[in-house]
Amino acid sequence: MARSQMSNLGDLLRKELSLIAVGCPRPKSPKLIDKKFTYTGGKSEDWNTVSNAITALFQRKKLAKSELSSLTEKVKTVKQEIGGPAICERFKEALVKGMIILREDVKDKNGEVLLDKLGESWSYFFCTILPLLQVIFLDIQSREAQSTRAIALLNFRDVVVLKTKLEEAFVMDLTVPPKVVQMLLVLQVRSLFC
Repeated sequence: MARSQMSNLGDLLRKELSLIAVGCPRPKSPKLIDKKFTYTGGKSEDWNTVSNAITALFQRKKLAKSELSSLTEKVKTVKQEIGGPAICERFKEALVKGMIILREDVKDKNGEVLLDKLGESWSYFFCTILPLLQVIFLDIQSREAQSTRAIALLNFRDVVVLKTKLEEAFVMDLTVPPKVVQMLLVLQVRSLFC
């Protein structure tokens, strides 16, 4: 090979995404937007659909049964493209947005009203949202081997419960609703294993 051809080959190898293995699809190129990597192509649209559905769940909108299986497939597709750790990070980001929606219902409440609203938010989260999240994100785990359920429960604790005036309500010696007792027991057990 002539020297000029070798330098051109070297230039070719140095270019981003210039080498494609036979039989392998060309990888999507990452673009830096808002200091986070997002991927171009159909998978980004898939993730946007999933993220919007998660937000809708926290806004108390219902999902159709066909939509549920479609979302599970979209998560699998995105996971194959960007990998397990990246999908976990996206899941955590989407959860935080949802938890902020739940927190708005209880944020400025005090005393008995706080306990009642927190119990309602917990019940809706635990009985409706959490099972749906577990179905949608069936096969993901974080690097720390946390399940979808564990990640969601920890986010509820950190973003919703710990940002309320719950301690003040307990000091008032009010009757604690059974839903709040259940919430505290579940979150306490979860924190023991984390």
